[in-house]
Amino acid sequence: MTAWTLKYFYNEDENIFYSTAVQDRIIQKDMEVSDVTLPSSNAVMALNMFRLAKLTGTFSFQNKADQMTRWMARRVLENTLYISHWAELMLYQKGSYYEVVVVGEKAEALIGELRREYLPQAVFAFSKVPDESRPLFAGRYKPDETLIYICRDKSC
Repeated sequence: MTAWTLKYFYNEDENIFYSTAVQDRIIQKDMEVSDVTLPSSNAVMALNMFRLAKLTGTFSFQNKADQMTRWMARRVLENTLYISHWAELMLYQKGSYYEVVVVGEKAEALIGELRREYLPQAVFAFSKVPDESRPLFAGRYKPDETLIYICRDKSC
């Protein structure tokens, strides 16, 4: 879904998403950036890129989130009324944001308990089996144990 959205809606020149597909023949393309009743689509996508980077370790996602935030930074300082979700992302980028990784046989039940709490400054990932293909799980599985790792910027 992310690859499709990047292919059809992302504007490489502006580092922002259009509300209509890039190849649509529209004279004026809309770039929704203001949070009003609902968060703007670009604020949501920037936060998605940020979280996906934390979960997958994919630098290009982090880079896109950073570029989008830089694009919006001036606007945030000018008018905080309609950019609350952008400001939230900027807090996450500058402050502490955690990756909570649970591995082991009871990982799914344990992650369910952790998700009951409101922890907006964290992403959660779990695996009940060894998974060396994903950076968050690599080297963490121990047979017959369920372990919780609290990580920040890939350091646990």
